[in-house]
Amino acid sequence: MTVLPEVLMRESYTTSASALAEQARKVGDVLAELRTAADTAGSVALTSNAFGEPAAEAVTVLDRLGTAGLDTVVAAMNSLTEAGSRLRDTATEYEQQEAAGRSAYNELAEPGSPGLVV
Repeated sequence: MTVLPEVLMRESYTTSASALAEQARKVGDVLAELRTAADTAGSVALTSNAFGEPAAEAVTVLDRLGTAGLDTVVAAMNSLTEAGSRLRDTATEYEQQEAAGRSAYNELAEPGSPGLVV
């Protein structure tokens, strides 16, 4: 029989609800910037004679490219909205778990002891 050596997990990680909340705020800031860009881009319209009759076909191509670009920005905004929401939800869950852990610990503390100080 082969005995495998015991592998110790030496790496660990910690999470910070406040760091997650801060990251969600930053995602919201980027989202606001994109929303401004999308609003601006959506308000620009080229008429078929914007560059004169010889360039009318170019206007059509530019309009299609602008629409595709705006669609891409809107898709990015939707993704950021979802990411920000998940970050906020996760931060809230961590805060609730930490509060529950503190409460459970304090219930186990000996009478007269200060309990968990956080």
